Amino acid sequence: MISSSKVTSLRTIFLRKMLWILLPTLIVGVALSYVYATKNILEGYDLNLLDSATDLVHQVKVQSGDQLLLDLPVAANQMLSTNNDDLVIYAVWDMHKLLLSGAPELQLKMAGEKLVDHYRFKNIYIKGDVYRVILLQSNLNGQTFFVSVAQTTRGIDQILSNVLIGFLLLGSLLIAFACIGVFLGVKRSLIPIEALRTAIANRAPNNFQPLPEYHAPSELQPIIHGVNDLLLNLEKSVLSHRRFVADAAHQLRTPLAILRSKLELGINSSGDAQILLRDLLGTTERASRLVSQLLSLSRIENADVILPDFEILDLSKVLGSCAASFVIVAEKNNIDLDFELMPAKINGNFLLLEELINNLIDNAIKYAGPNSTVKISLHKHVGKVELAIVDNGVGIADEFLGRLGQPFFRGHAQNSDGSGLGLAIAKEIVYVHSGKMIFEKAINSTGLAIRIYFPDMLAGGQH
Repeated sequence: MISSSKVTSLRTIFLRKMLWILLPTLIVGVALSYVYATKNILEGYDLNLLDSATDLVHQVKVQSGDQLLLDLPVAANQMLSTNNDDLVIYAVWDMHKLLLSGAPELQLKMAGEKLVDHYRFKNIYIKGDVYRVILLQSNLNGQTFFVSVAQTTRGIDQILSNVLIGFLLLGSLLIAFACIGVFLGVKRSLIPIEALRTAIANRAPNNFQPLPEYHAPSELQPIIHGVNDLLLNLEKSVLSHRRFVADAAHQLRTPLAILRSKLELGINSSGDAQILLRDLLGTTERASRLVSQLLSLSRIENADVILPDFEILDLSKVLGSCAASFVIVAEKNNIDLDFELMPAKINGNFLLLEELINNLIDNAIKYAGPNSTVKISLHKHVGKVELAIVDNGVGIADEFLGRLGQPFFRGHAQNSDGSGLGLAIAKEIVYVHSGKMIFEKAINSTGLAIRIYFPDMLAGGQH
């Protein structure tokens, strides 16, 4: 028995599968959006530094003696020194590292930097503060000079922190709404399954009506179709079982009624007791044989639940061991038994196959009639072994062929001593051996032909 702790609901499976895909996608999406937003903010920050450095370049003049001079108005100097909460410093120097204007500490940090392009950005530390700095190279009247503008990163750090918090909140809300949406979506999607489960759970044990398929989603229709097929087979099985029980009760009632009548006759009669006892013995044997066949049929019908031992057998040898017991019976009834056997190996149970062959030969001798022939043949075809029992007796009407093999059916011989279980038992044994039994009119005669096909083990057939 499977422990309930190991059973996982379909809802849990759906949620787990969907969230395992959705949550990482959302997390990666939010992270990439944050990275993209941060990149744009930093680019805007750098462009602002580039604009400031470019403005300073435009303020550099050439004075007499070809000396460079930064002509920066006081108001511009004050605006440049502060930017919201950040401190802004600058430095301008010539190619000889002569400081023209600005902060010497900034020049000291940036004067040794090499430029691949005409400007570059980097982060530096000055007096314990982190600065974002731009170094720009320019020319005026053939003279090279350098401009550097640096701004502390407190403001940009605060902006990035606020952006991060905003994206975390947005991501959390998206994940929460996604989880709620997935849960509600899965719950709503499982409503047809819950309805199907309720319909099956509330169904009465004797209600075999098919479940409606047209309202169900297409994914559920194969399941409902399978359940309906199961209900149909179950209905057939129950009806067959009821019919079997009724027929068995009817068959058993006859010998029991005879026993009762003869016992009552014996009590009220002073006749020969030995004759009465022989009659009672015969009736008892008939009832005992019927009960034995009923038990045998029940045992074979459950062989797919409790499988008998199977082994590789030569069916011709099983036929040979059974045939000897019918030779004398056939001679007494002036019936010619004709055997045409060839070695053929199948996967089977010896006792069941012996019972199958005994029932078929006994049935053929019993119903073929005197002065007839019963031919028993065993041949091999492509992937199959054919066992055929054909007689040239009186045969059976066409309308009864389809009922052969049903329990208690005896065709036109309803008044015979048989119980009508022999062919039913044979049919079940063939089924257990993965075979197929066919009833048909014998060719060129009025008799009956029973053909059985088993998988050929030598051809790769398996049970």
